[in-house]
Amino acid sequence: MRIFIIFMSAIFLASSVYAQTTVTEYVDAPGTDNDGVWQVTYNTGTFDSFLTQIDDTVWWTNEGAAQAFATAFNVDNLKFAYGEFEPLATDYALYSDNTTTVGNGGSLDTTTSAGYAITATNVPAPLPILGILPIIGFLKRMRKRQRA
Repeated sequence: MRIFIIFMSAIFLASSVYAQTTVTEYVDAPGTDNDGVWQVTYNTGTFDSFLTQIDDTVWWTNEGAAQAFATAFNVDNLKFAYGEFEPLATDYALYSDNTTTVGNGGSLDTTTSAGYAITATNVPAPLPILGILPIIGFLKRMRKRQRA
């Protein structure tokens, strides 16, 4: 049990030292097969600096999914970029946030600093994982009683 507590403390400490913010919410993202709990990492910077991470997200090229994530997470000024627009000399990032609606997304110069959602991971619900620990302990005690 001590090892488990030390391990969890180390994970908590490492995640608190890391400068990015993570938010976990339930979200139903249209256009994806993976509904459920999502851990979204976001950071402040330019679209150009995060492009390689953003183009791997589930809402990339899907404005509806970007809007679903933005609405579900409801963080002010957090942009879920779903595309890039290059009309002439200036590149623009197309995004949804908690104030836009589908078909009415925003655009921002790709060199302007803003808060962007940069990764999304579909994570398992914590209750089934944590719920098995008491069962394991109960089974160990039962084995000890049977041996005695």
